[in-house]
Amino acid sequence: MKSTFILCFCSLLILFVNPVNAAPSNAPAAVSEQSNWLNTEAIPQILSQLRDTNLETRKPAVYQIDRLDDPAKIAIIPGLTDLLKDPNLGIRKSAAEAIYRLTMRESWQPDSQVVAKVLQTIQPLLQDSDRNTRYGAAIALGYMGKAELTSELIPELITQLKDTNPEVRSQAADVLGTMGDAAKSTVPELTPLLKDTVPSVRISMVSALGAIGVEVPGSTLLLEEVVRHDPDPAVRKAAQEALDHLYYVDHQRIRGL
Repeated sequence: MKSTFILCFCSLLILFVNPVNAAPSNAPAAVSEQSNWLNTEAIPQILSQLRDTNLETRKPAVYQIDRLDDPAKIAIIPGLTDLLKDPNLGIRKSAAEAIYRLTMRESWQPDSQVVAKVLQTIQPLLQDSDRNTRYGAAIALGYMGKAELTSELIPELITQLKDTNPEVRSQAADVLGTMGDAAKSTVPELTPLLKDTVPSVRISMVSALGAIGVEVPGSTLLLEEVVRHDPDPAVRKAAQEALDHLYYVDHQRIRGL
């Protein structure tokens, strides 16, 4: 009995130390964090995925940006800048998010060298003759916390909120949302979009309100109305997320007092 117990115990110990699903003994050791960086060879595949019209294909590519080494970060800037000009709004927004992630270090602090290079490349696009390009650049700068550089577009964006094309209205609201406090004066112009007949426009509006409405009286009440009464579940969900963001920011501000 004793020998049987010892044998069973040893078997369990072996399974614990070398579980069945563990890598085989001849597998390479886990790569170090430093050696896990992606170099410039990864750029074509990342850009190809970011050009895909399917959001689920673009998402992993956005996160791959975090793994680029320093030379690759600089090398990918022109390619990402080109994507800001894409006719597809979703692709432009993914490119803008990728650019934002590109400018951040592992500690989520801005990388001054990359930020400078990005600004040098993107800021001139605000004067581009193509509206999509201007707005793509504005979204990227807004994500980077450089909304003050885009405030000159506000009058144009307010006009676009009334455009007959729903995608134009939606994009204008998206851009204003990335401007944060710089766009809080536009809330009266944004509010009519709560009654827009196109759900995607209403989603853009409530998301923008959640981003810029922290200091705007009545923003919370507007979003609560949408959560209770909008007929589209996707709009109600977006409004609840915007509302949660306002609650969170307000709570953090109270804690800081």
